[in-house]
Amino acid sequence: MSLKKILGRCKKPLALGFMILAGCVSLASAFQVTLAPSREEIVLKPGASRRAKFYVTGMGNSPLQVKIKVMDLDQTPAGIAVPVTPGSTAWSAASWIKPIREKFTSFPGRPSAVGYDVEVPADAKGGGYAFIVVQCMPLSESRKKGNLAVVNSADLSYLVFVSVKGTEEYKARIIDIKPTSDQVGQPFKILCTVENQGNVMIRPQGKLDLVSGEEKHSYLANSRNMAIMPGKSRVFVIDDREGVKEAGDYKFKLDLNYGGKNSLEATGDLPFQ
Repeated sequence: MSLKKILGRCKKPLALGFMILAGCVSLASAFQVTLAPSREEIVLKPGASRRAKFYVTGMGNSPLQVKIKVMDLDQTPAGIAVPVTPGSTAWSAASWIKPIREKFTSFPGRPSAVGYDVEVPADAKGGGYAFIVVQCMPLSESRKKGNLAVVNSADLSYLVFVSVKGTEEYKARIIDIKPTSDQVGQPFKILCTVENQGNVMIRPQGKLDLVSGEEKHSYLANSRNMAIMPGKSRVFVIDDREGVKEAGDYKFKLDLNYGGKNSLEATGDLPFQ
């Protein structure tokens, strides 16, 4: 996804490689803001630096007051990426990122560049992950309603993923595989739990085969390319909309690739009755 669009009346999670919690609030009139692109993936050696940028564009009738701050990124068990206090995660990269400017005015329909420098510490290893939070408020939208101040604003999250070249450690394991139903002829889901034991974010993908005699079912695993942060585990859901035809033990084989030549394999039986 190269463009993130936030409408002033919306408040919902968005999917972007993994899910990102990006909220916005509007109490008076709707306005629209975009970020392009919505993330940057950078590979740098320890001690190296790089300058990058993205663009903020407001599409309303009023100029936007834009404020920039850097937050760290954490991930909930459901895969939602949320901004957290800088320095509060094992993969903190907030201190590596320095915005070129922290406050400016963006005029309607004219993309405004948001530049930032990334400086990797000499002793850094693995991956560093952070948000650049972009707070936008139309200059004409602050008003009073009775004794209350009514302000329209939107906080958008731009992701920065940094891999420290030559220090990456890829390691993962499959914790569990189980169906949500063991009834023949009934649709079911297969829940696959994977733990990231390395020091970089991974996006495991692959295939699961389910076989009994001549009956064979094949499924894509993590077709949405969702991510797992270092030290976290995540459940991937595989849907079967038809169900198996015969009762018995079905042999399964799960093959996952989670980075370069790194792969996982699991085999076993799933009983149906």
